[in-house]
Amino acid sequence: MTTRYYLPCACGDKLLVETIQAGESLACSVCGAEQVVPTLRRLRELAVVADNQSDRAVASSWTALQGTLFLVGSVVTIVSVAAIVFLTVTHRKLSVKAADLPSEQLIFEDLADLTPEESWLDWQTLRQLPPRRLSPYGRAETNWQFYRNVAAGLALTGVAVAGLASIVRR
Repeated sequence: MTTRYYLPCACGDKLLVETIQAGESLACSVCGAEQVVPTLRRLRELAVVADNQSDRAVASSWTALQGTLFLVGSVVTIVSVAAIVFLTVTHRKLSVKAADLPSEQLIFEDLADLTPEESWLDWQTLRQLPPRRLSPYGRAETNWQFYRNVAAGLALTGVAVAGLASIVRR
């Protein structure tokens, strides 16, 4: 385990530094002032952090940006998973047989008896109907799979944003 030291700032705050940061410059989290980490020789003159204090400092080192990213990613993931479940349940409940829908099943004997004017009026009516796909099982389906795929993509994006929170630094 590496040794950690407290680097005092002019504002009274103490920055947590390690030996590998010797010679680097850091910004104070309170006042924003630039602090130069002393060399190894001068670093040993600073106060040493006890082991249990360093673990506590590392555990609570999330910034507001990291917390916000994690929260947004988690909310997007939860809402997307709920949408996937909702769309799946709704799709199963709204499965309608094609025979139950008007104008979906054409009877070819009736087409032979239509006049050209009736054919034209029926065509105009059919053209105004929303498009529907018929599945091989005889059910009319809206494109639920597309919406589920969009929700799954949003869920993966939410997981990625929440994971990004652990990578982002100040």
